[in-house]
Amino acid sequence: MYRKSARGMFGSGLALMLVLVSGWMPSALADQYAAGGSWWGTPIPMTAPPFVSEYQLTPEDVELLTPADVVGPDGLVYPNWRKVGVQGGIPDVPVALHLDDLGAVQLMDISGLIEEACEIVGASGGGAVLIGPGTYYLDELVTISQSNVVIRGSGRESTRLIFRYSLVNQNAMTSWAITNTWPEPAAFMFLGDPLEEVDRYLAEDGKRGDTQLKLIDVGDLQPGDKFLLRAPVTARWQSIVYDQSYGAWGTKTAHYEITAVDAVNDILTLSQPLRIEYPVIDGSYLRRLFPIERSGLESMTIEHTDKLPLHTVCSQWAWNCWVKDLRVLNSGRSGVHWSSAKWCEVRDSEFDSTWNHGGGMAYGGFTQTTDCLMENCLWINYRHAPVVQFGAQGNVFRNSTFEGSDAQWHAGWSTENLYENCTILPARTVFADSTPRDILPAYGTYRFGMYSTPSHDTSHGPNGPRNVVYNCDVNSIRDGVYARGASENWLFLHNRFNVYGNGAGGFYAESGFFNTIIRNNVFILEDETKPMVFLRTADCVGIELVDNTVYGGSGTIVDGVIDVAINEGNQAMPALVSGEAYPARPLPNPSSIYDWQRIPGPPAKPDSLYFAIESASSSSREIVLYWQGEPEQTYTLQYSENLTDGFVNVIASDIQATPPTNVYVHKPGTATRWFYRLVSE
Repeated sequence: MYRKSARGMFGSGLALMLVLVSGWMPSALADQYAAGGSWWGTPIPMTAPPFVSEYQLTPEDVELLTPADVVGPDGLVYPNWRKVGVQGGIPDVPVALHLDDLGAVQLMDISGLIEEACEIVGASGGGAVLIGPGTYYLDELVTISQSNVVIRGSGRESTRLIFRYSLVNQNAMTSWAITNTWPEPAAFMFLGDPLEEVDRYLAEDGKRGDTQLKLIDVGDLQPGDKFLLRAPVTARWQSIVYDQSYGAWGTKTAHYEITAVDAVNDILTLSQPLRIEYPVIDGSYLRRLFPIERSGLESMTIEHTDKLPLHTVCSQWAWNCWVKDLRVLNSGRSGVHWSSAKWCEVRDSEFDSTWNHGGGMAYGGFTQTTDCLMENCLWINYRHAPVVQFGAQGNVFRNSTFEGSDAQWHAGWSTENLYENCTILPARTVFADSTPRDILPAYGTYRFGMYSTPSHDTSHGPNGPRNVVYNCDVNSIRDGVYARGASENWLFLHNRFNVYGNGAGGFYAESGFFNTIIRNNVFILEDETKPMVFLRTADCVGIELVDNTVYGGSGTIVDGVIDVAINEGNQAMPALVSGEAYPARPLPNPSSIYDWQRIPGPPAKPDSLYFAIESASSSSREIVLYWQGEPEQTYTLQYSENLTDGFVNVIASDIQATPPTNVYVHKPGTATRWFYRLVSE
């Protein structure tokens, strides 16, 4: 196992690590970097590693695995994305009210009527408000504060809303007021009630994987209550992760739901495990929240003729809300910006251009959100997309295309987010329609394929552990990945990076970006002086580089001031000649780690569980079986090469459960097909 090799080297102590470093010969390119700064500031000195590793796990680390971990079929340990997006799926909400019944006609301002309709439908228990075909105006900001209410057009090609706001409204907010208002204003705002102004402090540390919290006093908290959990940014914490950002950029927050309350012992049981730690020493606390729930916006086009920096859709304290089948043209700021939200979705939508591309503008993603989902979307000429920031945890972007933007982990300890099957392309310059757009050379993007902010970035700060990039297709004029810590155990798996700019390499790491796995990727480099991987600072320890291929570049796999921990199965190929087809994107197995996690598993205590394996590629002929181990359970493992013979061979009996995951290794011999039956006793 690759991970065990890395753990053995790294875990054996600093002395061994220093021997390895001293034997590494940096190139002239490394010397050039060492003489000056990097993009956006000079890295600050860090220890190697910057802090104690917590996320470098293997399936064999049974005592360390928690409910926050999922052992993948490839032997890697992933974050848990089993409860992401609208719980139960986006429902088909029946129409409760037609907006024309309230007097809506084409070419009139319907913003007030929409709010009135939401109040009527919300008061009667919920339903959809249907806007008929045609073109309508939005001259005011619309706030949706009722749960179970959907605003639905008659289709993207049928219902068109023109957002005019400041063009016709003498009382419109100024640009300065908009950028200094919280929550950030939007044409449509999903708005819950304010947080309860009672801080309930933890009596014991909330640890990664915990599903219970012990408070000093649970008070009147009840099952079903929802809360925001926060670990304040303290000088202690900032010193650990070398965070030099100002304000609350390193915010560690997440949303959770209570399933049980032990009032005698002041213990809460949660519906999901914690992804990070919430230390008592930092004053970690929770506040009850009262979100808007299960409301949505569907099936219409919204065009901004007003150029003020206003989001099209935004949120504050929203759970299980969604945007679906929406087209946004020339948003003032961001087409959809889920903020302070949980289990929200944006899917099957298109976001074409924005009027503003400065700082804080033109984002396509999530801010301070937990377990939200973006799927099957197209973003054109935004600045940063996909993007997570300010404590975003457990969010998923998948099956989406981003033209003209860079993928970002933008600030504030964003943790365990997944970018899967996303395509990042150059900016679009030709459009099918004649609508005016703000056409720029780079739209404010940093022009890397993927970028993470570092500890020394005073405007953003570092990001959290175990973000995953899985089977994406990335095109960029600067480095394919510009990875900056301090952060640990990111996974870059089965991606293709086409880097077509001079001066750009494949994967650049600095500032304590450590214990990261880079496996089965393809890099296509135009600059013949650049390596596939460059490690800028000696704190980027524990990097595992396995089965990657680089075309072009300098032909060097690894360069920099330190070597990688593992360098196995990598190969350098000649540069592509003019007209030669690009090498295919790697084929992952499974094709989607997100879908694989969400396949319904066996019952908690199954009578039997079946495995079927065919044509294993391992020359060692070892089969590694994983299953969910239940407390106080024992198992018998049976084996067959032909199902018609039944399971007559008992491999082992009285196998003790080792929750959360059992692992068993079997050498089946020379057969090409094996069947296993696991029987609980």
